[in-house]
Amino acid sequence: MQMINNKGVTLIILVVTIIVLMILATIAVNYGISSIREVQNNKIESELTIVQGAIIQQYTLLKSKNGLNKQAKVITTDKPLASDADRPKDLIGTRIADTITIENEGFNKHLVNYSSSSSTQSNLKYEQYYYKLDENDLRTLGIKKGAEEYSIEYEYIVNYSTGEIYDMGNKQYFQTDYTNSSPVYLEGTDSKIENQNYVFNDE
Repeated sequence: MQMINNKGVTLIILVVTIIVLMILATIAVNYGISSIREVQNNKIESELTIVQGAIIQQYTLLKSKNGLNKQAKVITTDKPLASDADRPKDLIGTRIADTITIENEGFNKHLVNYSSSSSTQSNLKYEQYYYKLDENDLRTLGIKKGAEEYSIEYEYIVNYSTGEIYDMGNKQYFQTDYTNSSPVYLEGTDSKIENQNYVFNDE
């Protein structure tokens, strides 16, 4: 009788031990996944900050040359710098003709709206357009010079006037209000920016 009780107690202890180990294993796995995600998010945010720094530098350079507020020529197709002869050379990237293009990339909450099929482009300055930066553009901006430099892998959509940076690969968005010099980090494109009222002020 005593032996049967011992076996029963031993079995209960074994079951409890297994349950505790399973709980501990689950916690460890979840913690590991969270840590990996945190590292990835930090890397993405760091890269956004680097790209934004380069954009602000170009914007400041343009401003120092009195190159702001130049009336932009209306375009119907995206224009890379080489074929966009009238635009300031400090605005690196491919000028995007229609914000529908960037919405198709998942960039839905942008601050500037314009269309290639309406008159909304006619009042835009060159710096108010969105520009797509590819790997060559990043190199031109001094961000990516080779394999030993920053390992920025994806293309970006930027707006020199608003300070918006959109990571097309990771669907992450970063925006700085130049007037207040306050960065606002938005997690993905579902974040609300309804309360952010942007007025073009390049003075």
